[in-house]
This record gives sequence, C-alpha cells and structure tokens, in this order.
Amino acid sequence: MNFGSVGLASCDETEATRIINAFLDAGHNVIDTADIYSGGQSEQIVGRAISARRDEVVLATKGHMPAGPGPNGRGSSRVHLTRALDASLSRLGTDYVDLYQVHQPDDETPIEETMATL
Repeated sequence: MNFGSVGLASCDETEATRIINAFLDAGHNVIDTADIYSGGQSEQIVGRAISARRDEVVLATKGHMPAGPGPNGRGSSRVHLTRALDASLSRLGTDYVDLYQVHQPDDETPIEETMATL
C-alpha cells in the first residue's frame, strides 16, 4: 500500500498509522516501501509510524526510479543507489533498513556494479 496523498490510492497519515499498528499488533513484521511511492511521502509516513516500534519491524525499501536529471539521477548505478538509499534513510527517520532492493532491472548498469553496491 502506498501511504500519502499522491495518486489515485491515497491514505492519510492517521489512517496509515492505524493500519501499520494493527498489522504489527497482529504479529506481522515486514513493511516494504519505496522511494517513489507517493513522491516519498510513503517512506516519511512509514518512518514516523514505526519509530517507537522500529525493533519489531523488518523494513524494506527500494531504489532505481528517476529521482533527478542525468545518468546518476536514475537506475541501478552505485552513485544513484547510494544517493537514493541516503535519501530513503532520511525520509524513514532511521539509520538502517533491513532489506534494500532494486526496483526494476537496469540494462545500462553492469550487474557487477549493482551487486557490489548492494
């Protein structure tokens, strides 16, 4: 689910926090988001919602999609993924994620570069 107010499927922060707490209270623990969901709002909302329960969550996010101009503003290069992860950590309000994923294949970046970065 994308949390935030961008796009057709919107969910405000109060409702998102209620959903996340109910999910965690039911014994689930994996929350997967991405830097592009709701223009970054989803990561911000998830981060605030789990801040008091961070140790209960397996937190996953993704990078790859365009976040700026030029070749380093998108894709699965070392430069882009590193910058995207730093921005995600800031939005999530945490200093680590448990799983960092590439959002889609990148035919322009050598797989060795992507894997070494991850």
